[in-house]
Amino acid sequence: MLPWVWRVLVAAIMAVLLWRIVLPQFHQAWLDAHRLPAHAYPLAAVGVLAELTSIAAYGLLTHALLPSATRPGRWRAIRINLAGIAATHAVPSGGALGTAVRLSLLGGDRAAYAGAVAGLAMELPVSGLVLSAIFAAGAIGCLPALPGRGWEGLAATMVAGVLLLVVLLGLALASRRTVIRVLAALVGWLPSAVRRRAIVFADETVRNMASFARAPRRLLLAAGWAAANWLLDATALGFFLLAAGFQPGILQLLLAHGLACVLALLPFTPAGLGIVEGVLVPTLVALGASPAQAVLGVTGWRLAQYWLPIPLGGLSLLTLRLRPRRSRRAGASRTSVS
Repeated sequence: MLPWVWRVLVAAIMAVLLWRIVLPQFHQAWLDAHRLPAHAYPLAAVGVLAELTSIAAYGLLTHALLPSATRPGRWRAIRINLAGIAATHAVPSGGALGTAVRLSLLGGDRAAYAGAVAGLAMELPVSGLVLSAIFAAGAIGCLPALPGRGWEGLAATMVAGVLLLVVLLGLALASRRTVIRVLAALVGWLPSAVRRRAIVFADETVRNMASFARAPRRLLLAAGWAAANWLLDATALGFFLLAAGFQPGILQLLLAHGLACVLALLPFTPAGLGIVEGVLVPTLVALGASPAQAVLGVTGWRLAQYWLPIPLGGLSLLTLRLRPRRSRRAGASRTSVS
């Protein structure tokens, strides 16, 4: 598909989801927020704090995946990731822009750029596996109480998908050339340029994973930060739901949050805008929340998770861009004085 056709399609999908789902939910949440009791606001504040901590954990995940010789400090890595998140959330198909922003800030020289490419390529496999495992744990634990048989099929599909992904990754690490040949055969119908990019990306990803397999402590540290990122994000959702008057069980929370976040990985809207809201509200209603509680809790959470990082990330990008200039000016002044 031509790039401009894809962009137009994504923009159209976003417009429909914003008009039909996101904006009506914002309007309803605004009406319901005036009826919240006083103790709801401290709970919402804790939810915001948990979400900011989740974003910091994601930055530390990136920090753990970067080569030690070229990676920045932890605070700088957090701010770089926040700038990338802001770019991802701000525009349609923003994932590529967010990655480009992070690479430009991480890659000071050729070695740093190569290390950044390798580290960022590992984020999605590590983070996605951890998210899938968390969702599967919540789904399996909630099966007896879930309404309808569809939930059981969804949970079984997710668990099977996680196991299949683990098996495929193991096979890829054991026999990289065989896996690449199979992939080349599977994508043979694609245009040659797209096919080459897919094969090169897969080959580089497997190479990176092989290098991480030889450093299990580094991989475990990254997995730990990925788990912290998702669990803190789920905790933030839980506090916003508490503020709205609904108290989900821990497994119910992991199920609803995991389902929404897995669907947010679909490349149709930035960070699942409209998709997450459209799926999470009926999921919470099926788990016992009233429609008003679900809408209010999800809207508050998405304000902290999706919208708040945009201005914060813009501020981070501004400080990251200005600080090197100030450092160069200060160095030039010291040189002229001496």
